[in-house]
Amino acid sequence: MVFALQHIVVEPLPEVQDECSRNGKQVKHPKSIGTYFRDGRRKIDYVLVHEEVSLAPSRSRNHNTTIQSSLPLPFRPEEKSLQGGMRPTPLTSTIHQNTPKQNRKIDTRKTFIDKLKSQGIEIEEEFAEGKRTNVRFIKLHAPFPLLAHWAEELGFRARILCQAKAEEDNWSARLFKSLRLPNCFAQEIPGDPPKVCCTYPFRRSKIATLLGNLDSESYFTSTERSRIVNEILARTTYGDRRKGEVGIERLLKEGVYTASYPLHEGCFHRKVNGNEDQEKLNPRQILHGYWARWSKWSKYQPLDNVREYFGEKIAFYFAWLGFYTGWLIPPSIVGVLIFVYGLLTVDEDPASSQVCRSIGQYPMCPLCEESQGCHQWDLSDVCTYSKLSYLFDHPGTVAFAIFVSFWAVTFLEYWKRYSARLAHRWDVVDVEREEIRPRPEFALKVLLLQKLCQLNE
Repeated sequence: MVFALQHIVVEPLPEVQDECSRNGKQVKHPKSIGTYFRDGRRKIDYVLVHEEVSLAPSRSRNHNTTIQSSLPLPFRPEEKSLQGGMRPTPLTSTIHQNTPKQNRKIDTRKTFIDKLKSQGIEIEEEFAEGKRTNVRFIKLHAPFPLLAHWAEELGFRARILCQAKAEEDNWSARLFKSLRLPNCFAQEIPGDPPKVCCTYPFRRSKIATLLGNLDSESYFTSTERSRIVNEILARTTYGDRRKGEVGIERLLKEGVYTASYPLHEGCFHRKVNGNEDQEKLNPRQILHGYWARWSKWSKYQPLDNVREYFGEKIAFYFAWLGFYTGWLIPPSIVGVLIFVYGLLTVDEDPASSQVCRSIGQYPMCPLCEESQGCHQWDLSDVCTYSKLSYLFDHPGTVAFAIFVSFWAVTFLEYWKRYSARLAHRWDVVDVEREEIRPRPEFALKVLLLQKLCQLNE
Protein backbone atom coordinates (compact mmCIF):
# COMPACT_ATOMS: atom_id res chain seq x y z
CA MET A 1 0.00 0.00 0.00
CA VAL A 2 1.50 3.34 -1.06
CA PHE A 3 0.76 6.55 0.76
CA ALA A 4 1.47 10.11 -0.27
CA LEU A 5 0.97 13.23 1.79
CA GLN A 6 0.08 15.16 -1.32
CA HIS A 7 -3.10 13.17 -1.96
CA ILE A 8 -4.57 13.75 1.50
CA VAL A 9 -6.21 16.95 2.67
CA VAL A 10 -3.97 18.90 5.03
CA GLU A 11 -5.15 21.11 7.83
CA PRO A 12 -2.56 23.91 7.59
CA LEU A 13 -1.52 26.37 10.24
CA PRO A 14 -2.73 29.93 9.72
CA GLU A 15 0.67 31.18 8.52
CA VAL A 16 1.74 28.08 6.54
CA GLN A 17 -0.30 26.31 3.89
CA ASP A 18 0.38 23.27 1.74
CA GLU A 19 1.11 23.73 -1.92
CA CYS A 20 -1.46 21.18 -3.08
CA SER A 21 -5.03 21.55 -1.95
CA ARG A 22 -7.83 19.05 -2.15
CA ASN A 23 -9.34 20.34 -5.36
CA GLY A 24 -5.97 20.60 -7.13
CA LYS A 25 -5.81 24.39 -7.05
CA GLN A 26 -2.60 26.07 -6.06
CA VAL A 27 -2.36 27.73 -2.67
CA LYS A 28 0.27 30.28 -1.82
CA HIS A 29 3.08 28.89 0.26
CA PRO A 30 6.19 30.68 1.49
CA LYS A 31 8.27 27.75 0.21
CA SER A 32 6.32 26.43 -2.74
CA ILE A 33 9.35 24.69 -4.21
CA GLY A 34 9.19 21.78 -1.79
CA THR A 35 7.47 20.09 1.13
CA TYR A 36 8.37 21.27 4.59
CA PHE A 37 7.47 20.85 8.24
CA ARG A 38 4.65 22.89 9.65
CA ASP A 39 7.03 25.72 10.49
CA GLY A 40 7.70 26.18 6.75
CA ARG A 41 11.49 26.09 7.21
CA ARG A 42 12.61 22.49 7.79
CA LYS A 43 12.46 20.30 4.70
CA ILE A 44 10.92 16.82 4.79
CA ASP A 45 13.68 14.44 3.75
CA TYR A 46 11.90 11.12 4.34
CA VAL A 47 8.56 9.76 5.48
CA LEU A 48 7.78 6.64 7.52
CA VAL A 49 4.23 5.29 7.55
CA HIS A 50 2.50 2.87 9.87
CA GLU A 51 -1.15 1.97 10.48
CA GLU A 52 -3.10 1.76 13.70
CA VAL A 53 -6.48 0.27 14.50
CA SER A 54 -9.09 3.02 14.47
CA LEU A 55 -10.52 3.66 17.94
CA ALA A 56 -13.12 6.14 16.81
CA PRO A 57 -16.43 5.11 15.19
CA SER A 58 -17.22 6.36 11.73
CA ARG A 59 -18.73 9.84 12.00
CA SER A 60 -19.74 10.22 8.38
CA ARG A 61 -19.77 8.37 5.10
CA ASN A 62 -17.34 10.72 3.47
CA HIS A 63 -14.31 8.80 2.21
CA ASN A 64 -12.02 11.83 2.27
CA THR A 65 -9.26 11.70 4.86
CA THR A 66 -7.89 14.63 6.81
CA ILE A 67 -4.38 14.90 8.13
CA GLN A 68 -4.31 16.48 11.57
CA SER A 69 -1.56 17.52 13.89
CA SER A 70 0.08 14.73 15.81
CA LEU A 71 -1.47 14.46 19.29
CA PRO A 72 -1.72 11.65 21.83
CA LEU A 73 -5.43 11.12 21.15
CA PRO A 74 -7.61 11.66 18.08
CA PHE A 75 -9.49 14.96 18.10
CA ARG A 76 -12.23 16.66 16.19
CA PRO A 77 -10.80 19.09 13.61
CA GLU A 78 -13.75 21.44 13.98
CA GLU A 79 -12.95 22.10 17.63
CA LYS A 80 -10.20 24.70 17.78
CA SER A 81 -8.82 26.89 20.51
CA LEU A 82 -9.30 30.64 20.55
CA GLN A 83 -5.69 31.14 19.44
CA GLY A 84 -6.37 29.29 16.19
CA GLY A 85 -4.64 26.05 17.12
CA MET A 86 -6.11 22.58 17.45
CA ARG A 87 -7.52 21.63 20.86
CA PRO A 88 -7.32 17.88 21.53
CA THR A 89 -10.72 16.43 22.26
CA PRO A 90 -10.96 12.67 22.82
CA LEU A 91 -13.53 10.92 20.67
CA THR A 92 -16.09 8.53 22.06
CA SER A 93 -14.79 5.07 21.23
CA THR A 94 -14.74 1.54 22.39
CA ILE A 95 -11.79 0.21 24.36
CA HIS A 96 -9.40 -1.67 22.14
CA GLN A 97 -6.90 -4.07 23.63
CA ASN A 98 -3.69 -4.49 21.65
CA THR A 99 -2.39 -7.96 21.01
CA PRO A 100 1.14 -8.92 22.18
CA LYS A 101 2.32 -8.71 18.55
CA GLN A 102 0.97 -5.17 18.23
CA ASN A 103 2.61 -4.19 21.51
CA ARG A 104 5.94 -5.49 20.25
CA LYS A 105 5.57 -3.39 17.09
CA ILE A 106 4.78 -0.31 19.16
CA ASP A 107 7.85 -0.87 21.34
CA THR A 108 10.01 -1.46 18.27
CA ARG A 109 8.79 1.75 16.65
CA LYS A 110 9.48 3.70 19.83
CA THR A 111 13.00 2.29 20.07
CA PHE A 112 13.71 2.99 16.42
CA ILE A 113 12.44 6.58 16.68
CA ASP A 114 14.48 7.17 19.82
CA LYS A 115 17.60 5.92 18.05
CA LEU A 116 16.92 8.29 15.14
CA LYS A 117 16.46 11.22 17.51
CA SER A 118 19.71 10.37 19.29
CA GLN A 119 21.52 10.68 15.96
CA GLY A 120 20.11 14.15 15.34
CA ILE A 121 17.10 13.40 13.11
CA GLU A 122 14.24 15.82 13.70
CA ILE A 123 10.76 14.30 13.64
CA GLU A 124 7.23 15.56 13.16
CA GLU A 125 4.08 13.45 12.90
CA GLU A 126 0.83 13.75 11.00
CA PHE A 127 -2.28 11.78 11.84
CA ALA A 128 -4.77 10.62 9.20
CA GLU A 129 -8.02 9.23 10.57
CA GLY A 130 -9.91 6.60 8.58
CA LYS A 131 -12.95 4.39 9.08
CA ARG A 132 -11.13 1.21 10.01
CA THR A 133 -7.48 2.19 10.33
CA ASN A 134 -5.62 5.34 11.22
CA VAL A 135 -2.41 6.21 9.45
CA ARG A 136 0.53 8.02 11.00
CA PHE A 137 3.04 9.79 8.78
CA ILE A 138 6.36 10.32 10.54
CA LYS A 139 8.23 13.10 8.77
CA LEU A 140 12.01 13.11 9.08
CA HIS A 141 14.36 16.05 8.70
CA ALA A 142 18.16 15.93 8.81
CA PRO A 143 19.79 19.20 9.93
CA PHE A 144 22.87 20.48 8.14
CA PRO A 145 25.49 19.29 10.70
CA LEU A 146 24.19 15.74 10.40
CA LEU A 147 24.12 15.97 6.60
CA ALA A 148 27.69 17.27 6.57
CA HIS A 149 28.87 14.40 8.76
CA TRP A 150 27.32 11.74 6.54
CA ALA A 151 28.32 13.51 3.33
CA GLU A 152 31.95 13.14 4.37
CA GLU A 153 31.33 9.59 5.56
CA LEU A 154 29.75 8.56 2.23
CA GLY A 155 32.35 10.30 0.10
CA PHE A 156 30.19 13.04 -1.38
CA ARG A 157 31.80 15.60 -3.67
CA ALA A 158 31.12 19.26 -3.04
CA ARG A 159 30.43 21.67 -5.90
CA ILE A 160 32.85 24.56 -5.71
CA LEU A 161 32.58 26.20 -9.16
CA CYS A 162 29.80 25.99 -11.73
CA GLN A 163 29.41 27.53 -15.15
CA ALA A 164 26.02 28.89 -16.08
CA LYS A 165 25.97 27.41 -19.58
CA ALA A 166 27.83 24.61 -21.31
CA GLU A 167 28.59 24.02 -24.95
CA GLU A 168 25.91 22.11 -26.80
CA ASP A 169 26.97 18.47 -27.11
CA ASN A 170 24.32 17.35 -29.62
CA TRP A 171 25.54 16.92 -33.18
CA SER A 172 22.25 18.28 -34.50
CA ALA A 173 22.57 21.39 -32.32
CA ARG A 174 26.08 21.99 -33.63
CA LEU A 175 24.84 21.44 -37.20
CA PHE A 176 21.99 23.96 -36.85
CA LYS A 177 24.37 26.43 -35.25
CA SER A 178 26.94 26.10 -38.04
CA LEU A 179 24.23 26.57 -40.66
CA ARG A 180 22.74 29.48 -38.68
CA LEU A 181 19.32 27.88 -38.73
CA PRO A 182 16.76 27.83 -35.90
CA ASN A 183 16.94 24.60 -33.93
CA CYS A 184 13.48 23.04 -33.84
CA PHE A 185 14.61 20.45 -31.27
CA ALA A 186 15.82 22.92 -28.64
CA GLN A 187 13.67 24.38 -25.87
CA GLU A 188 14.23 26.89 -23.09
CA ILE A 189 13.73 25.40 -19.66
CA PRO A 190 13.13 27.73 -16.68
CA GLY A 191 15.35 27.28 -13.69
CA ASP A 192 17.92 25.21 -15.58
CA PRO A 193 20.55 24.03 -13.06
CA PRO A 194 24.28 24.61 -13.62
CA LYS A 195 25.65 22.26 -16.24
CA VAL A 196 29.40 22.31 -15.63
CA CYS A 197 30.65 22.05 -12.04
CA CYS A 198 34.06 21.51 -10.51
CA THR A 199 33.84 19.34 -7.44
CA TYR A 200 36.00 18.59 -4.45
CA PRO A 201 35.78 15.81 -1.86
CA PHE A 202 33.45 17.07 0.85
CA ARG A 203 35.21 17.93 4.11
CA ARG A 204 33.55 19.34 7.20
CA SER A 205 36.69 21.34 7.91
CA LYS A 206 36.07 23.26 4.66
CA ILE A 207 32.39 24.01 5.26
CA ALA A 208 32.87 27.78 5.45
CA THR A 209 34.73 27.77 2.13
CA LEU A 210 32.29 25.40 0.45
CA LEU A 211 29.18 27.25 1.55
CA GLY A 212 30.29 30.77 0.70
CA ASN A 213 27.14 32.87 0.40
CA LEU A 214 24.85 29.83 0.07
CA ASP A 215 22.21 28.87 2.61
CA SER A 216 23.20 25.75 4.56
CA GLU A 217 19.68 24.30 4.30
CA SER A 218 19.70 24.51 0.49
CA TYR A 219 23.31 23.42 -0.04
CA PHE A 220 22.49 19.72 -0.43
CA THR A 221 20.05 18.74 -3.15
CA SER A 222 16.91 16.75 -2.41
CA THR A 223 18.51 13.65 -3.92
CA GLU A 224 21.55 13.95 -1.66
CA ARG A 225 19.42 14.57 1.43
CA SER A 226 17.23 11.56 0.71
CA ARG A 227 20.27 9.37 0.12
CA ILE A 228 21.82 10.39 3.45
CA VAL A 229 18.62 9.82 5.44
CA ASN A 230 18.09 6.49 3.69
CA GLU A 231 21.61 5.46 4.76
CA ILE A 232 20.84 6.47 8.34
CA LEU A 233 17.60 4.47 8.31
CA ALA A 234 19.43 1.44 6.91
CA ARG A 235 22.08 1.53 9.64
CA THR A 236 19.97 2.35 12.69
CA THR A 237 19.48 -0.57 15.07
CA TYR A 238 16.29 -1.22 17.00
CA GLY A 239 17.36 -4.30 18.94
CA ASP A 240 20.12 -6.85 19.10
CA ARG A 241 22.55 -6.29 16.24
CA ARG A 242 23.71 -9.91 16.47
CA LYS A 243 20.19 -11.00 15.56
CA GLY A 244 20.07 -8.71 12.56
CA GLU A 245 17.65 -6.22 14.13
CA VAL A 246 18.88 -3.27 12.13
CA GLY A 247 17.60 -1.15 9.27
CA ILE A 248 14.29 0.05 7.90
CA GLU A 249 14.13 -2.76 5.33
CA ARG A 250 13.67 -5.39 8.01
CA LEU A 251 11.07 -3.25 9.79
CA LEU A 252 9.11 -3.08 6.54
CA LYS A 253 9.31 -6.85 6.09
CA GLU A 254 8.13 -7.45 9.65
CA GLY A 255 5.19 -5.06 9.22
CA VAL A 256 6.37 -2.59 11.86
CA TYR A 257 6.14 0.14 9.23
CA THR A 258 3.89 0.07 6.20
CA ALA A 259 6.04 2.18 3.89
CA SER A 260 9.06 4.48 3.77
CA TYR A 261 9.82 6.91 0.97
CA PRO A 262 11.15 10.39 0.15
CA LEU A 263 8.68 12.97 -1.08
CA HIS A 264 8.52 14.58 -4.48
CA GLU A 265 9.15 18.30 -4.85
CA GLY A 266 5.55 19.37 -4.48
CA CYS A 267 2.78 19.05 -7.07
CA PHE A 268 3.41 18.37 -10.74
CA HIS A 269 0.09 19.68 -12.14
CA ARG A 270 0.20 23.41 -12.66
CA LYS A 271 -1.03 25.74 -15.37
CA VAL A 272 1.68 28.01 -16.71
CA ASN A 273 0.50 31.53 -17.50
CA GLY A 274 3.33 33.74 -18.69
CA ASN A 275 6.95 34.01 -17.70
CA GLU A 276 6.10 35.01 -14.13
CA ASP A 277 4.60 31.61 -13.37
CA GLN A 278 7.43 29.79 -15.15
CA GLU A 279 9.97 31.20 -12.71
CA LYS A 280 8.00 29.71 -9.79
CA LEU A 281 7.93 26.14 -11.11
CA ASN A 282 9.43 23.54 -8.82
CA PRO A 283 11.80 20.87 -10.24
CA ARG A 284 9.02 18.29 -10.51
CA GLN A 285 6.80 20.66 -12.48
CA ILE A 286 9.70 21.50 -14.79
CA LEU A 287 10.32 17.83 -15.58
CA HIS A 288 6.61 17.16 -16.07
CA GLY A 289 6.09 20.19 -18.30
CA TYR A 290 9.25 20.04 -20.38
CA TRP A 291 10.21 16.36 -20.38
CA ALA A 292 7.58 13.79 -19.32
CA ARG A 293 4.99 14.75 -21.96
CA TRP A 294 4.12 13.26 -25.33
CA SER A 295 4.31 16.71 -26.91
CA LYS A 296 8.02 16.92 -25.99
CA TRP A 297 9.08 13.74 -27.78
CA SER A 298 10.97 15.68 -30.44
CA LYS A 299 12.80 17.98 -28.01
CA TYR A 300 16.18 17.51 -26.36
CA GLN A 301 15.99 15.88 -22.97
CA PRO A 302 16.78 18.18 -20.00
CA LEU A 303 19.40 15.78 -18.71
CA ASP A 304 20.83 18.29 -16.25
CA ASN A 305 17.41 18.72 -14.65
CA VAL A 306 16.98 14.95 -14.52
CA ARG A 307 20.39 14.59 -12.91
CA GLU A 308 19.61 17.35 -10.39
CA TYR A 309 16.34 15.68 -9.39
CA PHE A 310 17.05 11.93 -9.66
CA GLY A 311 20.84 11.69 -9.57
CA GLU A 312 23.55 10.67 -12.02
CA LYS A 313 22.53 7.01 -12.42
CA ILE A 314 19.01 7.82 -13.59
CA ALA A 315 20.30 10.66 -15.77
CA PHE A 316 22.80 8.34 -17.49
CA TYR A 317 20.04 5.82 -18.15
CA PHE A 318 17.84 8.37 -19.91
CA ALA A 319 20.87 9.79 -21.70
CA TRP A 320 21.60 6.35 -23.11
CA LEU A 321 17.93 5.81 -23.96
CA GLY A 322 17.70 9.09 -25.86
CA PHE A 323 21.04 8.54 -27.58
CA TYR A 324 20.07 5.01 -28.63
CA THR A 325 16.66 6.15 -29.85
CA GLY A 326 18.21 8.88 -31.98
CA TRP A 327 20.74 6.49 -33.48
CA LEU A 328 17.98 4.07 -34.43
CA ILE A 329 16.71 6.57 -37.02
CA PRO A 330 19.34 5.74 -39.70
CA PRO A 331 18.83 1.94 -39.61
CA SER A 332 15.06 2.42 -39.54
CA ILE A 333 15.20 4.57 -42.68
CA VAL A 334 17.49 2.10 -44.43
CA GLY A 335 15.31 -0.80 -43.32
CA VAL A 336 12.18 0.84 -44.74
CA LEU A 337 13.95 1.43 -48.06
CA ILE A 338 15.08 -2.21 -48.17
CA PHE A 339 11.54 -3.36 -47.43
CA VAL A 340 10.10 -1.11 -50.18
CA TYR A 341 12.68 -2.51 -52.58
CA GLY A 342 11.45 -6.02 -51.72
CA LEU A 343 7.83 -5.00 -52.42
CA LEU A 344 8.79 -3.61 -55.82
CA THR A 345 10.81 -6.64 -56.86
CA VAL A 346 8.75 -9.46 -55.36
CA ASP A 347 7.12 -10.25 -58.73
CA GLU A 348 10.54 -10.55 -60.33
CA ASP A 349 11.75 -13.21 -57.93
CA PRO A 350 12.29 -16.42 -59.96
CA ALA A 351 11.56 -18.78 -57.07
CA SER A 352 8.28 -17.10 -56.09
CA SER A 353 7.19 -16.77 -59.71
CA GLN A 354 7.83 -20.45 -60.33
CA VAL A 355 5.89 -21.49 -57.23
CA CYS A 356 2.92 -19.25 -58.03
CA ARG A 357 2.72 -20.36 -61.69
CA SER A 358 2.97 -24.09 -61.00
CA ILE A 359 -0.76 -24.63 -60.58
CA GLY A 360 -1.45 -28.37 -60.69
CA GLN A 361 2.07 -29.26 -61.81
CA TYR A 362 3.70 -30.31 -58.53
CA PRO A 363 1.45 -32.33 -56.20
CA MET A 364 2.99 -32.59 -52.73
CA CYS A 365 2.77 -35.41 -50.21
CA PRO A 366 0.20 -35.12 -47.40
CA LEU A 367 1.42 -33.63 -44.16
CA CYS A 368 0.04 -36.56 -42.18
CA GLU A 369 -1.54 -39.96 -42.78
CA GLU A 370 -4.53 -40.03 -45.12
CA SER A 371 -6.44 -41.96 -42.45
CA GLN A 372 -6.18 -38.84 -40.30
CA GLY A 373 -7.81 -36.66 -42.96
CA CYS A 374 -4.74 -35.30 -44.74
CA HIS A 375 -4.65 -35.13 -48.54
CA GLN A 376 -2.24 -34.13 -51.25
CA TRP A 377 -1.70 -30.42 -51.73
CA ASP A 378 -0.35 -28.40 -54.62
CA LEU A 379 2.90 -26.43 -54.49
CA SER A 380 1.12 -23.28 -55.67
CA ASP A 381 -0.78 -23.20 -52.35
CA VAL A 382 2.27 -21.68 -50.67
CA CYS A 383 2.53 -18.82 -53.15
CA THR A 384 1.72 -16.18 -50.50
CA TYR A 385 4.23 -17.59 -48.01
CA SER A 386 6.90 -17.64 -50.71
CA LYS A 387 6.36 -13.94 -51.46
CA LEU A 388 6.42 -13.04 -47.76
CA SER A 389 9.68 -14.87 -47.24
CA TYR A 390 11.19 -12.97 -50.16
CA LEU A 391 10.29 -9.63 -48.53
CA PHE A 392 12.56 -10.46 -45.58
CA ASP A 393 15.18 -12.51 -47.40
CA HIS A 394 16.35 -10.95 -50.64
CA PRO A 395 19.67 -9.47 -51.84
CA GLY A 396 18.85 -6.14 -50.20
CA THR A 397 18.75 -7.71 -46.73
CA VAL A 398 22.37 -8.77 -47.13
CA ALA A 399 23.32 -5.15 -47.70
CA PHE A 400 21.22 -4.16 -44.69
CA ALA A 401 23.03 -6.70 -42.50
CA ILE A 402 26.39 -5.25 -43.54
CA PHE A 403 25.11 -1.74 -42.84
CA VAL A 404 23.88 -2.73 -39.35
CA SER A 405 27.22 -4.29 -38.45
CA PHE A 406 29.05 -1.03 -39.23
CA TRP A 407 26.29 0.99 -37.56
CA ALA A 408 26.60 -0.98 -34.31
CA VAL A 409 30.35 -0.38 -34.07
CA THR A 410 29.95 3.32 -34.84
CA PHE A 411 27.10 3.69 -32.35
CA LEU A 412 29.15 2.13 -29.57
CA GLU A 413 32.15 4.36 -30.17
CA TYR A 414 30.06 7.54 -30.31
CA TRP A 415 28.22 6.53 -27.13
CA LYS A 416 31.56 6.15 -25.37
CA ARG A 417 32.46 9.67 -26.41
CA TYR A 418 29.07 11.07 -25.42
CA SER A 419 29.04 9.34 -22.03
CA ALA A 420 32.59 10.54 -21.37
CA ARG A 421 31.49 14.14 -22.02
CA LEU A 422 28.56 13.74 -19.64
CA ALA A 423 30.77 12.13 -17.01
CA HIS A 424 33.24 15.01 -17.29
CA ARG A 425 30.46 17.58 -17.16
CA TRP A 426 28.91 15.99 -14.06
CA ASP A 427 32.32 15.20 -12.57
CA VAL A 428 31.71 11.48 -12.16
CA VAL A 429 34.64 10.26 -14.24
CA ASP A 430 36.21 8.33 -11.37
CA VAL A 431 33.00 7.25 -9.69
CA GLU A 432 33.47 3.58 -10.66
CA ARG A 433 37.01 3.57 -9.29
CA GLU A 434 35.90 4.66 -5.83
CA GLU A 435 35.34 2.02 -3.21
CA ILE A 436 31.69 1.01 -3.03
CA ARG A 437 30.48 0.67 0.52
CA PRO A 438 28.58 -2.55 1.29
CA ARG A 439 24.97 -2.35 2.31
CA PRO A 440 24.45 -2.46 6.10
CA GLU A 441 22.28 -5.58 5.81
CA PHE A 442 24.95 -7.38 3.77
CA ALA A 443 27.74 -6.35 6.13
CA LEU A 444 25.72 -7.62 9.08
CA LYS A 445 25.09 -10.97 7.39
CA VAL A 446 28.80 -11.33 6.65
CA LEU A 447 29.68 -10.79 10.31
CA LEU A 448 27.08 -13.32 11.45
CA LEU A 449 28.29 -15.90 8.91
CA GLN A 450 31.88 -15.40 10.00
CA LYS A 451 30.93 -16.00 13.62
CA LEU A 452 28.98 -19.14 12.69
CA CYS A 453 31.93 -20.45 10.71
CA GLN A 454 34.24 -19.87 13.65
CA LEU A 455 31.84 -21.74 15.95
CA ASN A 456 31.63 -24.67 13.54
CA GLU A 457 35.40 -24.86 13.30
